[in-house]
Amino acid sequence: MKKRPNAEVRATVGKKLKEQEDTTPFLKKADLLQRIHDIEANLFELQKQNEKLEQARAEGEAAYRQYTDLYDFAPVGYCTLKRNGNILEVNLAGATLLGMEREKLIGSQLEEFVSAESHSAFKDFFEKLLSGTGKETCELTFKKSEPDLLWVRIEATCFEGGQESRAVMLSTSERKRAESELRVSVTKYKTLFDSFPLGITVSDAAGNILETNPAAVKLLGVPQEEHIQRDIDSLEWQIVRADGTPMPPEEFASVRALKENIRIENMEMGVVKPDGSITWISVTAAPLPLEGYGVVVTYGDITERKYAEQALQESEHRFRTTLEEVQTIAVQGYGMDGTTQYWNTASEKLYGYSAEEAIGKSLLELIIPPEMRGDVWQAIQQMAQTGQPIPAAELSLMRKDGSRVTVYSSHAITSIPGGAPELFCLDVDLTEQKRIASLLDARVRISEYADAHTLDDLLQKALDEAETITGSQIGFAHFIKEDQKTVQLHIWSTNTLENLCTAEGESKHSPVDEAGVWAECVSTRGPVIHNDYAGLPAARRKGLPEGHAPIVRELVVPILRNDLIVMIVGVGNKPYNYDENDVEALTQLAGLVWDIVQRKQAEEAVRETQELLSLFINHSPIYTFIKEVTPTESRVLQASNNFNEMIGIESADMIGRTMQELFPPDLAAKMTADDWDVVAKGQILKLDEDLNGHHYHSVKFPLVVGAKTLLAGYTIDITERVQAQNALQASEANLKAVFENSSQTFQVIDRNHKIQFFNQYAKEIGLRIFGKEVQPGDSVYEFIRPQDREGFDRNFDFALSGEARQVEKMFEVGNEILWFEFSFAPIRTEHEVIGVCFSSQNITRRKRAETILQESELFVKGVLNSLTAHIAVLDEQGVIISVNDAWVNFARENGDPHPMGFAGENYLAACEAAIRQGDPLAIQADQAIRAVLGGSLAEFSTEYPLESPTQSFWFAMTVLPQHKPRMGAIILHQNITERKQAEQEAIATSIELQTALIREQELARIDVLTGVNNRRHLYQQAEQQLHITLRYQQTLSVIMFDIDHFKRVNDTFGHEAGDQMLKLVTDTAAAELRSADVIGRYGGEEFIVILPLTNAQQAFQLAERIRANVASLIIPTPKGPARVTLSIGIVELNGSSSVETVEDIFRRADEAMYAAKQAGRNRTEIR
Repeated sequence: MKKRPNAEVRATVGKKLKEQEDTTPFLKKADLLQRIHDIEANLFELQKQNEKLEQARAEGEAAYRQYTDLYDFAPVGYCTLKRNGNILEVNLAGATLLGMEREKLIGSQLEEFVSAESHSAFKDFFEKLLSGTGKETCELTFKKSEPDLLWVRIEATCFEGGQESRAVMLSTSERKRAESELRVSVTKYKTLFDSFPLGITVSDAAGNILETNPAAVKLLGVPQEEHIQRDIDSLEWQIVRADGTPMPPEEFASVRALKENIRIENMEMGVVKPDGSITWISVTAAPLPLEGYGVVVTYGDITERKYAEQALQESEHRFRTTLEEVQTIAVQGYGMDGTTQYWNTASEKLYGYSAEEAIGKSLLELIIPPEMRGDVWQAIQQMAQTGQPIPAAELSLMRKDGSRVTVYSSHAITSIPGGAPELFCLDVDLTEQKRIASLLDARVRISEYADAHTLDDLLQKALDEAETITGSQIGFAHFIKEDQKTVQLHIWSTNTLENLCTAEGESKHSPVDEAGVWAECVSTRGPVIHNDYAGLPAARRKGLPEGHAPIVRELVVPILRNDLIVMIVGVGNKPYNYDENDVEALTQLAGLVWDIVQRKQAEEAVRETQELLSLFINHSPIYTFIKEVTPTESRVLQASNNFNEMIGIESADMIGRTMQELFPPDLAAKMTADDWDVVAKGQILKLDEDLNGHHYHSVKFPLVVGAKTLLAGYTIDITERVQAQNALQASEANLKAVFENSSQTFQVIDRNHKIQFFNQYAKEIGLRIFGKEVQPGDSVYEFIRPQDREGFDRNFDFALSGEARQVEKMFEVGNEILWFEFSFAPIRTEHEVIGVCFSSQNITRRKRAETILQESELFVKGVLNSLTAHIAVLDEQGVIISVNDAWVNFARENGDPHPMGFAGENYLAACEAAIRQGDPLAIQADQAIRAVLGGSLAEFSTEYPLESPTQSFWFAMTVLPQHKPRMGAIILHQNITERKQAEQEAIATSIELQTALIREQELARIDVLTGVNNRRHLYQQAEQQLHITLRYQQTLSVIMFDIDHFKRVNDTFGHEAGDQMLKLVTDTAAAELRSADVIGRYGGEEFIVILPLTNAQQAFQLAERIRANVASLIIPTPKGPARVTLSIGIVELNGSSSVETVEDIFRRADEAMYAAKQAGRNRTEIR
């Protein structure tokens, strides 16, 4: 090596350092820590939001089922119409009203059911409705299977910007018929005499017959002309007594009534007709108190009655019992002065008065509210005068306790012969129907209101609705914190704030035990009613804050979720007492509001999660993807934006495309097979793939979501790593030759100090210094000077304990002074140190250069020590001219007092030593440093991990040439551990976020009770399978099955057993399906199974297995074992089928299932 003056060295180094700028980008530690903190906070928040979402979803499902029951079993028809008049949804009452199954109504035009006479009125009504002017009402006639038209009153309102409308339908046919009957009643009474089924004869005062009706002519068998020529006591009448003996004229009822001026009723006699037959009649005769008239005689044929009297008596008994015991219709009888004469059991239950309390009292005092008594009395007088009842009407009447009840009241006036007319009232309780209708309307209004308003506005709107439904004047809401000890008055109703209360309260916190009597619902965990607030002890009331509305009576209900009270809703100052109907209404309304609150919170959480995941994927440093996989196809569902760098296609264009559409055929086939292997086996797959000259490492893993398994994974470009490995493998072939030709001696010594291996140079040194060649098995002590043995043993023991050592020794060989550096390095297996690699290097030249280097080091270190990077300056031979303090301090701070390379040492020799120790990075570094020193490489950089005894690190190594070629190099080692950790945490966070989003998205697709696809996702899956079937001319079968008599299971064994049966049936069906098959809940107890690549006969075999397995199911319950059967319908779609929609296929499947039910249930039909 040529020597240069110290001044020249200093000048060279100084100039180089001045020209060199530290361009390595570093992230400040504080910024990195802040980012890590933000990620951890986001992860925690995401976890909390996921928990709330899962809870909200379960509660939302329960609320939806409750809403569906209320909707379906409402007493009036409800339907939702599209803008074009198609029926989008209809409840059971609506389907019954229209006389068609609900499933067949869906998609039909409502106008189809309107009669021709009402078409014009319906069009005018629908046009006004779509104009958005508000609620519209009309009355139309509908076509039904019966001969008579059905009169229906429709009340509808538009929503969703006029795209849909909701309608309430109520049959008015009964009212129309009543009106028609009223119009014709006069005509009937005019023709009563001629058409009366009983015979009627009228005589004058002398007994001459003046008039007789056709019924009398037919009954007596005497022509009308002859009839009116006779007298009532004529001997021409052949009359016999009940015992068959002739009856003389003086015993005739008509004769007795005329002579004795009395009424003779129901005298039975026989009339002998000319043909000798006897017709038995019942005769009633009464004086006719009109001038010129004698008696009026009526008689009817009782021949058959004699044989039916016993049956009639029994029938009358049944009628009276039914009238008395019927529980749904309250029947009362009143005199025309309003006095109560009859009061059945249903009336006692409806109005609270027993029959003993009611009979004899005035109708007006019992049940007519004060404000209605004048009108009711006027109506009674009108009926007494006209003898006609007033039309039926909906009335709000009064109970014994002062509360109101809404009834549909119809009336009838009856007259018992010889008695005064009576007014009979038939009242049907509409309170529950009204309450349900009010709740449904409130639900709709609150749900629509929630979409565009804040949480506070929503709560205030709900309190306003609660006041309206319960007839209250005060409404308030409290939140209860999780400790169940702190209450927060959140908001008042609009009326309370504007007219009744000025007390502060919003967001005010106070202990529950200091609150008023309304807070007792927290301790009782149930609704609380105080109908006499003033009568409560003052200690319980605890007073009211200044400005608080005065309390007359109140109702407070708690809302419980997960066994904790989360909210309290209360109303107050109803004009009369609160009851259980108010409790039920307020509880349902409050539960709805809380569910909407949680839904809004859950929707916001999902939206934020989706945005966060999309943002991460869009900026992900690695290639991230999610696929849907079948045995023959792997299709992209989601992909990160950087795939454009790999295959030149934007991620948005990759969505929905298969591997065959994105990659070369051979690679696509392998990818599809690998993807299916991951999904089928449920195992993680790690593999390396080549594409377009690049090398990629991919990790794929299954994502099981409900009944479906997706594939997710990520890909990393490892091109540089593969190239480095290839270079390393190439260099390993030269390693042995390098080892043998090394300028260092190498000996491998076992724990017993025996030499097991040595290189050629070790033999030469041993012969030169000790006059003996080294042989395998020799003791190492044969080549150690006595004065060096103690030091050798110490360093050897250090190496056996796992710590490498280096020492320098001087030897005098003849007249020559030689310096050697001896290294002791442990040789490790996986579990222990088995020996020591003992090497030596001639450092005589280095020692000679130390003087020169010491002078230059003082100059260089001042500059280098000011830098944080670990820096070493090499000369053209690789000898270290200088290192900075950061270089030395790092090694010593991490347990290595002898860092690799001090000033004066050859860095390349250190690399060679590391290569011999098996360090793969040392080969790459050695080659790169030599290339930079030789001028064939402009610069070199790499990243590598480093394990110290105390910590793991990552470093970025950079090798730069000095200012002139072949003049040496500068090596920089920059600690990038924090940056690497941040990158790894970001990758882990990406995977967690992606997995969380997929899980949450899947929860939105499944039916919570059964775990299969819900209706919406079922339709999506069906659309996709239909598209594939039609595109590739494949075969597709659809199974629809329904649990027979499922309502009996719920009614007999309870809804819990019903839910258990639904889940068990679903699990049984799913167990028979393939992974490519799709099962979903279509509604209620109806399910649909979609079978790709399956014909009808194959589907039939599957359906029969499912049906047989379900029929064998038994659920033990306290009321006995529960069993069910299935009715199953199957349809097939093949390549020759005409294009159908999913609705068409489902409709055909439903028809097939209905055919199975018509054929006796528990069977399978193919259509």
